[in-house]
Amino acid sequence: MATAFVMVSLIHSAFASIRIKKKLPEEYEKAAFKMTGIWYYVWPVLEIVSCGFILAVTLFDSPKLILPMILIIGIGIVFYYVYAAKRQVLSNERIETSK
Repeated sequence: MATAFVMVSLIHSAFASIRIKKKLPEEYEKAAFKMTGIWYYVWPVLEIVSCGFILAVTLFDSPKLILPMILIIGIGIVFYYVYAAKRQVLSNERIETSK
């Protein structure tokens, strides 16, 4: 079960590494380590594919993990939408107070 959770976290970090350049450009430019060129896109894709394969093998080997993994992924999706809604509300409040 630990393998499945580690793979889900690595997939999450791969998506974050793709978005960091756009979301935090100043911090990315100041970073000591940066992926440049084609590796900026190739590494996260390879990580997602390899983690997806390992996750599939883990779940195929132990089918009783499917329900907990669906639950964990579902909770992650719910938290994402709660975060996005809260961010939108705060953004709208800032716009209204600046008028």
